[in-house]
This record gives sequence, structure tokens and C-alpha cells, in this order.
Amino acid sequence: MKADPSYKLVCTGHSLGGGVAALLALFLREAIKERNCDSAQSGSMGYDRVFAYCFGTAPIMTPNLASHVAPFVLSVSRNTDLVTRLSALSIDHLLFEMTERSAARRAGRWFKKRRSGHLTSSPESSHQERIFGDEAKVADRLVPPGRLLHLDTCRRDSTDGGLKTKRQLPKLLWPQPEFYQHIAISSTMISDHLQVRYLEDLLRVLYLQSPVHIAQDLHLASSERQIRSALEDLLEDSEVTARCTTPT
Repeated sequence: MKADPSYKLVCTGHSLGGGVAALLALFLREAIKERNCDSAQSGSMGYDRVFAYCFGTAPIMTPNLASHVAPFVLSVSRNTDLVTRLSALSIDHLLFEMTERSAARRAGRWFKKRRSGHLTSSPESSHQERIFGDEAKVADRLVPPGRLLHLDTCRRDSTDGGLKTKRQLPKLLWPQPEFYQHIAISSTMISDHLQVRYLEDLLRVLYLQSPVHIAQDLHLASSERQIRSALEDLLEDSEVTARCTTPT
């Protein structure tokens, strides 16, 4: 990196590897920055040339830390990928919702209301207290690292209102971190996490939406470097960015 100012160090990974890549990019930037400050030599390495691309990464950062790494970390998720929403807090929230809506719990509330004439609600402990105890110092919520790009191939069926996953061009979204706070139950929540599904969606987006010269390169692409270069060009394309929206 000292010898070639144009050289970029890119960390990338899928699932657990994506979280490691984001943390590694953060640690490397901080280490290079500290080394540059301590070094009196010329030609210091550029810490701003370290980046991370993460795919199907779990929520591992606080919102403040995720915002801090957003300029150099991009997290890609797709559809209802379970791992991108998987944390101790989201699991507790899911179990809490399921038990609150269970037949046994609803029957118990009905009997209490019949006996007393009204239903008194008992104070519930927070998710953090149930998991870590009332004295633990933990974050209120965790989110995926960096800037978030969501690939959506789910379409709502007009007949039954359900979500259907079809092989069509993914819709690109820039979601807010809150989008990943709760686990989305679907028949594809496991298969949506597969590496090959991410690769298929990304190649289809790049091939169909990128400029002609990039699409031609992708048609012949045989290396990860070519695919990464095309992805970088796509993300820097203002026209493509304008087509990305925030899910509601």
C-alpha cells in the first residue's frame, strides 16, 4: 500500500465471514491510522483504502458503530435471510411474541378476566433483562455493520397477500437498520442465506442494470476480481443509486 497509492485492501466474507471482514476492516483502519501517527517516515500507508464487502452478515454492531463504519463497509442482504436478523434479542422477541399469542397464554388471560371481571397486566421484563440479567450492560439493539444494501426478489401476491419468491430482477433497497430488528418467518428464510443465491442475484443485477461495457465484461467474467470491480462501478453509478429506495 505504500508502494502503490492506488492499491485497495478489500476484506470480504459471507455470514460469519462477513462479520469478521467488517471487524477486520475496522481494526486495520485504526491500526494503520495509529501507525501513521506514530511514524515519522514519509510515504505512510493510506488507512482510507481499506474496505469491506459483507454478505448475509448477522447484527453484530451497535447502531453508532455501524454508522461509524458505513463509509467503508457495505453489508448486502436478501429477502428474509434469517442470519441478517439473528441475534439474542431478536430470538427473545420472537419467542415472546409466540408465547404471548399461544393458546395456553390466551386461555389463561381469558380465565383471569372471567374470574376478576377485568384483566390486569403484569409488568414484563425487557428483552435485555430476560437474556442477560437486570445488571448487564448491553446494547439496546444490534444491527448489521456499515451501509446496508437489500436485494428483494419477494413480491406480494394480490390473491392471498402472501410473499412469493420468484426468479426475477431483484429490487435494490437502502434500508434503515430497524429493518433487521425482527426475524421474518418464511419458507425461504434458510435458503435465502445461501451463498449461491447471493451470487445469482448480484450477477443478474450487475448484468441487467450496469452499463453496457460492464455487462459485456461480466458475460465473460471468470474471476472474483472482475465481479468485485463491476460491483464497485455499479455502486458508484448515480443512476443506479437513484433507483434504490428505502423500504417502508
